[in-house]
Amino acid sequence: MVAKQFSDIIQRFLMKEINKVIGKYTKVSNEDVEVVEGLMKLIEDEELKEELYKDFDNTLEIAKELAEEYVEIRADIISMYLGIKDNTELKVSIKEAIKYYDDLKDNDYILIDGRHLIYKKGSNLKSLARLLLEDMIEDEGHIDRLLDKDTIISYWVEGVSKREAIDELLADGEIEDILDLDSVYIFSNKVDEYLYSEIEA
Repeated sequence: MVAKQFSDIIQRFLMKEINKVIGKYTKVSNEDVEVVEGLMKLIEDEELKEELYKDFDNTLEIAKELAEEYVEIRADIISMYLGIKDNTELKVSIKEAIKYYDDLKDNDYILIDGRHLIYKKGSNLKSLARLLLEDMIEDEGHIDRLLDKDTIISYWVEGVSKREAIDELLADGEIEDILDLDSVYIFSNKVDEYLYSEIEA
């Protein structure tokens, strides 16, 4: 590739930008450099490394938070944090990502702020669906989506209770369809793959 020739004016802009970057990294303490380098040396996944190289300040924050603990699962937590950051509208700190990761170790899913679902691929979400359907079945928009008019009339004539209607929905339908999930990949560890979807209230 032929090197682009810049005019004197553009070269001056370039030098200003370069000096700004040099100035920023000159101010970074040796301790911060060691913390970041220590983290980067531990991570073997090249794609994950490339993500971390995009933002030094963010990587420093992650490195400091994970410096003392979570040695065995650092890469998994970082992968989850970046997956949430890049693929969802959620604004989470690395501390929150650590908490979510810990919660997911003991559960098939976590629900954040009542409408942001992160779950283990292939997990049974029936208990979550039952919980959410308690409110959904009261909402006209969800009723139209979940039940056809004949079924609604039949339920009304037969005096079917809300609980019975929920039981039928869960028995006959796919949970992902019932909850209207539009799932995207977030991250995976050595055992499981995790997905994210927003749930309409």
